[in-house]
Amino acid sequence: MEESIKSEALTKQAAVTSEVTWDASRIQRNIFIATMANIRVHILKVKIDLMLKNTANAGSELGIIDEALDMVKALAPDENKKSMGELQSILRKVMTQIDTDLPAAVSNVDVLWHQLSNKSMRNQVRGSAFGLP
Repeated sequence: MEESIKSEALTKQAAVTSEVTWDASRIQRNIFIATMANIRVHILKVKIDLMLKNTANAGSELGIIDEALDMVKALAPDENKKSMGELQSILRKVMTQIDTDLPAAVSNVDVLWHQLSNKSMRNQVRGSAFGLP
């Protein structure tokens, strides 16, 4: 009888743990999606600032994007951390070019935008990347 009660308790505990883990994965995925959307908004701001040759504002926005990419990198599953690092290297290249080579900075911002819009980046928000069905 006691074995049966223990077995039932363990089964219930496993079900609750599974549900909590699934909820945590969903929350993590949603934060990831929202942060990526926020990054795209800031990239658009950078593009506008660069067209207006307002490099100070563009530089500030790039700093915000860099911090957001750090956060996304921490949230991303291990198999996607490399692509986040690649995005950050493009971003940091833009940060160095903004004062010395504006046309190259604009071009690299376009590359950054394209990489964020790339199919491989969209695949990262699939549930399976976060352990969801």
